[in-house]
Amino acid sequence: QEDLKKAIKFYNQALQIDPNYALAHEGLATVYMVMESNSQVPPGTAAPNAEFHAVKALELDDSLAGAYLVLGTVKTMNNYDLATRETYYQQALIKNPNYRTARLWLSNNYTVRGEFEKAEAELFRVREIDPLSLGVQLNLAELYYYWRKPDKAIEQAELMLVAFPGESYPNTLIAQSYAQKGMIAEATTVIDKTPADNASRVVILAAAGRIDEARRMTESLAKSVAAKNNPYFVGCAFAVSGEKEKAFEWLEKSYNLRQADLVSIKIDPMLDSLRGDARFQDLLRRVNLAD
Repeated sequence: QEDLKKAIKFYNQALQIDPNYALAHEGLATVYMVMESNSQVPPGTAAPNAEFHAVKALELDDSLAGAYLVLGTVKTMNNYDLATRETYYQQALIKNPNYRTARLWLSNNYTVRGEFEKAEAELFRVREIDPLSLGVQLNLAELYYYWRKPDKAIEQAELMLVAFPGESYPNTLIAQSYAQKGMIAEATTVIDKTPADNASRVVILAAAGRIDEARRMTESLAKSVAAKNNPYFVGCAFAVSGEKEKAFEWLEKSYNLRQADLVSIKIDPMLDSLRGDARFQDLLRRVNLAD
């Protein structure tokens, strides 16, 4: 997040020199959209800035593929219209067929709809374009986790640790994948390397049958500053802790705020305990992810 804030500062400095510098507007649009999509700000607070700069960028230069990506996301946040979102992403690829970020975002769009084979194929194409991309390895690891292929998720996350030893998120993926396999001791060993990651620790405690501890940690998470940015994950934590009513309460908060992360509900293993509930099916319908 600190790097994104620095990026905003530098892009704004560029615009002070030249207010009509299209690439700076495109860059700002992308940064704000990443902050919104990654729940680094309260839901809905960065999207207006993202849309403003994306529109301005295209007014100045309609060949900028990144601006189409941002518009595809921001214009479909209120209705979760992922089909329309894909149309914008495809427009970006028409502008630049080798645009790595467009293919990454397109693969994510396939993933959240449960179209795992298409997502994987798209990521393999990105890897051909940019073999050393952290984003490719990260997205592959997440894809395999959501696909319930934990061994492959662990393999990709470990490759990330070798290539990018300063990253902490791979350990989160590895720990949650071990928990998915029922290997609780291994999951605990890994998550101890990232002691601040209490959200993943909830998953591991619940998988180990330590429900009371998981619930206490979730209640603490719900009172934190991070909960304001990411009510979706609080709902997920309550779900794995067996607190169904609180889980739905927080998922509804996420929906009411049109949080970007909510598009993961169809595939997220943390919500498996809720899938038989009619309220969950209704929520899936409202975010256009019902079968």
